[in-house]
Amino acid sequence: MENHIFSQIEQGPVTLFTYTEGPHAGETFQPETGFDIPALPALFDYHGTQAFGEQLALQKRIVVFGCGHVGAALYRLARFADYPVTMVDDRPEFANQERFPEATVICQPFEQVFTPGRFGSQDCLVILTRGHSFDAYCLEQSLKEPHAYIGMIGSGTKVAATRKKLLDTGIDKALLDSVYAPIGLPIGANTPQEIAISIIAQIMQATGKGKHVGECPVEVFKAIEERSEPGVEVVIVERSGSAPRSTGSRMFVTSRTLEGTVGGGAIESQAIDYARQMLRDGSGACTKHYSLTNSGAQSIGMICGGAVTLLFIPRK
Repeated sequence: MENHIFSQIEQGPVTLFTYTEGPHAGETFQPETGFDIPALPALFDYHGTQAFGEQLALQKRIVVFGCGHVGAALYRLARFADYPVTMVDDRPEFANQERFPEATVICQPFEQVFTPGRFGSQDCLVILTRGHSFDAYCLEQSLKEPHAYIGMIGSGTKVAATRKKLLDTGIDKALLDSVYAPIGLPIGANTPQEIAISIIAQIMQATGKGKHVGECPVEVFKAIEERSEPGVEVVIVERSGSAPRSTGSRMFVTSRTLEGTVGGGAIESQAIDYARQMLRDGSGACTKHYSLTNSGAQSIGMICGGAVTLLFIPRK
C-alpha cells in the first residue's frame, strides 16, 4: 500500500494505519472490524502494539470565476489561509499574473475554460463573474465537474432565476440543491472584503479544511511514490505543547534531497541527520522522541516548548 498512497489520495480521502513499533514497524495495516479507533490523527495501542492512524486527502484548491473586486479580495484571503488559488476571467486587464502573483491565472473565454481534467475533486469552485449569463454558464459547467464545493454569488431573485433556467435544461434538482447560493455564510457582509470572509468561512465549514490533510503536503507522498533512490519517510505521530508542526506532518529524506517538513529548526536538522544515518546503516523503522521543554529544549537549541515523537520509515 505504501507505494501507492499518492495515487489513492487522488481518488479521494484515505485512512492510513501504520505500526510504529515491533517487528512490523513502518508497515501499514487495516484494523479488524469492530475495533474502537480513536479520533484521528492519533497514536494508539492495537492489541499490545503501538500504531498511528491518520486521514489523508488532497489539499483543497479555490477556483475563482471572476477577477473583479470580490474575486480579488477572495484571492488575498485564500492565500492568507494557505489555499492554492486559480483565478479565471476572460478579460486580460483583470486576469493577469501581476494582479495575482501567487495564483494560477487562466485568461480565456469561459466557454474554453472547462477542458477535460482541468478541475478535480479537491476543487472549490466559486462563481463571481460580472454577468448573469456568465454565472449561469459557469454553474452549469461546474456541476458537470468533480468538485468539493460550488458557490455562486447573487441575490435571491437572481439565484432563483438561474436555478429555474438550469432545471429547464434538465439539470438534476438534487445537484442544484448542493450549490451554495447565494454564496457565503449569512454574516451581514457588504464590502468585497466582508463577502470574501463569508465565502472562505463557508468553504472551510463545508469542506472541513484540515480534518483530513492536516499540515502534510501531498507532494511528500508524490515524492515517495516517484522516488528514484532510497529514502526515509519521517512522520510526526505524537505532539504536545507548542511544537511547531501538527501530528501527521511529514517529510521524505534521501541522501541528496528533502521534501516536506516536520517543523524546521534543530528538530528537523537532527531528524534529517538521523534519517541519512539510517540510509547509510540500512536500519529499520523506529520512533524517536524529542523534548522541547526546559532543559530538553535548550539542549537542541529551541525554546518553543512541547514535545514530538517522530516515526522513521525507510523506503527502498
